[in-house]
Amino acid sequence: MSSFTLKESTLKDCPVPPIWTTDPHGKIFVYEGVLGKLRRLLQQVDSGDLSQSETAKIIGVSRRTLRDWKSGRSEPKVFTDDEFRFTKTNLYWLGLFLSDGHLRRNGSQYSYTWQIGSCNPFQGYWYPQFVQKYSSIFQHKPTESKTYMKFSKTSGTWAFYTNVSSVSPIFVKFLEKEGLVSPKENSLTTGFEKSPLLKNVGNDSLKILFQGLMDGDGTYNMINNGIHMSLSFDYTRNHARNIDSMPLVPTLLRNSKKEAFEFKEYEKNDVSEIRFAPSSLSKLREGSIERIVNQFEFMIEAAGYSIRPDKVHALISIVERLASPEYGEYRHCLDIQRRIRDAIRKSNLLKAVEELKKRYPKKDHFFKPFRPKWSDEFGSKRVWLSEAWDFFLLSENLSHDKYDSKENLDFSRGVPIDFAL
Repeated sequence: MSSFTLKESTLKDCPVPPIWTTDPHGKIFVYEGVLGKLRRLLQQVDSGDLSQSETAKIIGVSRRTLRDWKSGRSEPKVFTDDEFRFTKTNLYWLGLFLSDGHLRRNGSQYSYTWQIGSCNPFQGYWYPQFVQKYSSIFQHKPTESKTYMKFSKTSGTWAFYTNVSSVSPIFVKFLEKEGLVSPKENSLTTGFEKSPLLKNVGNDSLKILFQGLMDGDGTYNMINNGIHMSLSFDYTRNHARNIDSMPLVPTLLRNSKKEAFEFKEYEKNDVSEIRFAPSSLSKLREGSIERIVNQFEFMIEAAGYSIRPDKVHALISIVERLASPEYGEYRHCLDIQRRIRDAIRKSNLLKAVEELKKRYPKKDHFFKPFRPKWSDEFGSKRVWLSEAWDFFLLSENLSHDKYDSKENLDFSRGVPIDFAL
């Protein structure tokens, strides 16, 4: 029985032992894989084979805690593999967090809150409300946090703000172990520094991370005949290292002073924006056409993980524009534009775009409920549409007392394509 005394982690990649007490008077977390063994130990106490003192020592908890477990007055928090793995759901959250969001401690060592704000209802309201209901990294959350509407004097606009407490401390320690976050040192309740370099992950994981970044701080748009695609971010968090590992075609970067450089110089600069082909076509070299097609294949696949249908459809519009017969035919077009068009028309990109439209439907000028790829684990389509969308379509858990134009928040038919607060 003494082998049950697990002071060091025996779980691959797990940053805590299978039975972990956050501090002498803190919460106790038990890995789901040892629950059966723990129950058998408690049964041996009931049968008299083991004393409470012996069992408490074996498990590594106090006798009082053991008595409370046996009587049902309290129970440990059960943590799962998904709290120390890069699951699809976790990877998307990570990408969004690294680009747009804050993580802070709540005044105790292992209590964390994720803070997010956005003018977009999917990003600022639907997503944080959904993940706190169903995501494994919020499974220890006892109550649901509301989404509040606040007016920003800085931007002059209203936005949705959600502070989602009870982020899994195992997941936060996992992010620390992976070198993705590190606590600031000046006070207990302050936030975390972000070190966004994801290592040793496959191509599918990079797609999910990329989409999280783009949903947070990315731009897809067309101005006149020009196409602009870029990723902007706080220059202190250099995402260029991650972008360099993805099948993308960066054309230039800008630093915090808005000076432009070739992308290959990212290690010499404090990068605050990365532009992607076909933005800045004059920067492209020979042999880029195939890479651009591969880039759009990657972007379209990545877009299937998005929570921003507006950005998904902006990307769709760009691909359809590039494939249109008139692209590359108007005055002052470059030869490379025609070659991009012809290569895209010969590829399977337009077929992939049609599949993306089905995943992110819009009708009668409304974005309708969608289902990101990371959500496939949440059951059937019928269950998903009911559990993931009913609260949003009815504006539940949304505090909008101070917002005057409440008719804007009627999502019963979907979110208007031209939505603005």
